[in-house]
Amino acid sequence: MRRALFVILIAGCGGSGGNGPTTNVELHAGDIPLEAGATVISHTVDGDVLDQQVTDGAGQAQLQFQPGALVTAVYHRSAGYHVITTPALATGTLGIHGPVPDQAPILSNSLVLTAVPIAADTITVDMGCTRAIVTSFPKTLDVLAQCLGSDSNLDVLVTATTGGSVVGYFAARVPTDDNGVGMLDIPAWNTAFTTIPVTQNDLGATLEMIEVADGFAFTTPVASGVANTWTGLVADASQVRAQVGPATAAQTTTQFATGLPASIAFASTDFMTPIATTLSLADRAKLAFTWTALAAGDLTNLHASWMLASDLIVWDVVLPPDADRVQFPSLDPDLAGVLAAPTSPVTTNLRAVDGPDTTSFADVQADGLWMLTFDASTIVPPPTAGELREANVSTTN
Repeated sequence: MRRALFVILIAGCGGSGGNGPTTNVELHAGDIPLEAGATVISHTVDGDVLDQQVTDGAGQAQLQFQPGALVTAVYHRSAGYHVITTPALATGTLGIHGPVPDQAPILSNSLVLTAVPIAADTITVDMGCTRAIVTSFPKTLDVLAQCLGSDSNLDVLVTATTGGSVVGYFAARVPTDDNGVGMLDIPAWNTAFTTIPVTQNDLGATLEMIEVADGFAFTTPVASGVANTWTGLVADASQVRAQVGPATAAQTTTQFATGLPASIAFASTDFMTPIATTLSLADRAKLAFTWTALAAGDLTNLHASWMLASDLIVWDVVLPPDADRVQFPSLDPDLAGVLAAPTSPVTTNLRAVDGPDTTSFADVQADGLWMLTFDASTIVPPPTAGELREANVSTTN
């Protein structure tokens, strides 16, 4: 469960009262809420710090910078630290949408389940934002407030599996009464899926269907020649993810749509060219990375993660496609104590990203960086339609 929101409260270092040029940053905690009290740093691509400040109550900070400088924002959540680096803007304000705030586990509703028997190893109740394993019926489950989405209905998927394979399921949008109680009876288990035909798959990609119900994602089992969907689930939107190659060196395209598509087609031209470069950790102590410029898509994203004691540290760098190196900023003693160089393995993923609504890196920064999760963020604004194309190489150093 998530704990209350934590942010780093560190006094500004260097100040922004000099006579040199300044850059403006506005941090968000998710989509709209502002991130006050977070540390932001301006520095060179080689890690030399130019200024350090703390965002004010409006999530904003102004920092000294120089041409070619980068800015780094530090988010702290119960899951760990998310450090986000990107070029500073000479004019305007750079918006960064970081991970959503930690939410207290507030119980607001309950779900009462009844069902006919089914032979299965495991029965899982998925409400979009939480899952529970049940061993018998009837069963009453507490419901977290954040599982309600935009209204008082609950989107529920109950799956029965044996050996990891689905042997039965039931999905429904469940209304709750004035007392916050939802009733779901399963009179019979579904054993077949509603399918969507795949009319074209030029590169033989592995396809994954994600149904989105009131903002919550429900992934369906992978099938061949068709895409499975959960009968009974009310899908407001969908994502079809096609991956060519292994996860360590893949071409991945995700098609976004309102509702469910009538059919699915992926031509070879829907994919980016594979990445032919090697990411090198040139200096482990300084976290200095080099690579051959990808020169593709709207942006280059270096994603590095490591464990420091019990804390997860994730560093996401968002650069233009022609970038070929970056170094972690040299931190003051306070920050260096919590964001120290890794002594454990560093997992890295270098990817090119091409969004459906952006045509350049300038567009990406103008729309703000969208880093809503610690892993696999879209970076470009979350699409509602069109294709998000990616190519990546990953390794462990």
